[in-house]
Amino acid sequence: MASTTNVLISGASRGLGKAFVEQYLARPNHTVIGTVRDVKSAAAEELRALPAAEGSKVVLVKVEYTSTTDAVDAVKELEAQGITKLDIVIANAGIAGQQGRIETIDPKGLAEVYLVNAVGPAVLFLALKPLLDRAETPKWLAISSGLASLHDLHKYPMFPGFPYNGSKAALNHFTKTIHVESPKIIAFAVSPGFFETDMGRKSAAFFGFENPPFSDINTNIKSIIGLVDNATREKYSGQFLNFDGQLIEWIVNEVDHELISLMRQAGISKFLFYRTQEFDSYCKTYPQRAVTSVIDTVTDWERIYKPHFEQLEYPVTRFMKGDIARRSCLRIPPVAARPTDPEQSWNDASNAWFSADEEASFALENGGYSGPTRQPGCCIRRLVNFASVSYIYIAKF
Repeated sequence: MASTTNVLISGASRGLGKAFVEQYLARPNHTVIGTVRDVKSAAAEELRALPAAEGSKVVLVKVEYTSTTDAVDAVKELEAQGITKLDIVIANAGIAGQQGRIETIDPKGLAEVYLVNAVGPAVLFLALKPLLDRAETPKWLAISSGLASLHDLHKYPMFPGFPYNGSKAALNHFTKTIHVESPKIIAFAVSPGFFETDMGRKSAAFFGFENPPFSDINTNIKSIIGLVDNATREKYSGQFLNFDGQLIEWIVNEVDHELISLMRQAGISKFLFYRTQEFDSYCKTYPQRAVTSVIDTVTDWERIYKPHFEQLEYPVTRFMKGDIARRSCLRIPPVAARPTDPEQSWNDASNAWFSADEEASFALENGGYSGPTRQPGCCIRRLVNFASVSYIYIAKF
């Protein structure tokens, strides 16, 4: 008899939570436990009516995230039904709460958002930990948001909302703490994307999006479940990831003054930075708002957030030290000319771009390219480590 995988999903009645329930139920031999606020509601009945693969079933338990006792009672109920271990917990329940600039925030609304988005998952974990400990490879997934990244805060001036963003940052910190303090548990956080859910529609209306750049919820949920499937203590645990598996920096990196010196010596005065898919989609949808110039007080470089639409078909990749990437991600613009002198400087090699159809991989190391067309003078690696960019376009030398 095949073993059963027990998955608990909080906030299962709608949106992302319901999508997780549907996809896990489609797998054989899965007991999918959904937490809902009312087990007798119409939404709960819809969950019970979802199709299930052979050997799979749905179990609903009441958990109100503002309660400090519901999760404990839910564990007792699960144990009474013979569910004594949890293989996967997806902390999904959350609210957007009040949005806007800091001076508009109501203190009561602020407290409510933190109670649901940050305190609630912590209370849930404390109640569920004994069940996680009984699993062979327990996994904790926190559904966070790219808006929670301190490193990327400046990327989203169009999304002011400290209560939500800050509460998700607190959830990230708690998840990292689980990783540090519980060596058996695989714990990581994921930014799922922007969806046409109740929360997504309300946020889009608040921020004035006429055609919001919504992602396909089923596609992203499948991708996230794939991350859960492949997660180990060495891979993903303790990290903050985008739904596609790309690493999100959650703290502000220290300024690399050596990089600044190298860039200035190379004569580079301006860069066009192409950042996340969400920002590219925003710019493409709202071109009249797409140009936002920000002067960096440290480097004095002008950062122009303006999409180069020909680039958008290429995968968004974060290049970090030692990463393996595709040359096609650095196609800006393709030029046939290529330096023949391996000692040519970065400045002299400004036309030596890789064409989009070259698919060989290379490693970004030692400040240059490794591979058949190594250019020792390049310092792309240092640049991308500093800027955490998705695309780089050298605009002027």
